[in-house]
Amino acid sequence: MLRLFPNANHCLPVLSLLLLSAWMPIAAGANNDLVMIRVDNGLVAAEHVVKGPLNLFVHSYLRPETIDTGLRVVAAGTVKEQRFFLGLNGKVVEITSSNYKKMIKRYMPNAKHLHKRLGKVGFRFQNLSSMIEFYNNFRAKQQYVYVQE
Repeated sequence: MLRLFPNANHCLPVLSLLLLSAWMPIAAGANNDLVMIRVDNGLVAAEHVVKGPLNLFVHSYLRPETIDTGLRVVAAGTVKEQRFFLGLNGKVVEITSSNYKKMIKRYMPNAKHLHKRLGKVGFRFQNLSSMIEFYNNFRAKQQYVYVQE
């Protein structure tokens, strides 16, 4: 046991501290703002990971994991899960590995070169944040060129 407060009468196991630190949103990214997103008639805290014309929000949480032994279900610990959300003009929608191609085409309509590469190396769901950053930079350059003409 690890004693948190020497004068206190209680102790916390080290494992509890590790789980707590993995759960705390502040530990996940100090530079990302936390925002509240309305999801399924409730609010969830999410990190504002990518900022710009198109925004990316990530909600992280711990999910209990179990193993079915055939005789009974046994707790096997916890797994960190994440939900991703795209935000544009005040509207926020969830984006998943099964709908990301459709959502990117919908929310990045003028990035045809990006649409052709979806699903290939560097343009998969895991690369979502870099694709959104690329698109935001593309939009910024497009507006800059428009102003200069």
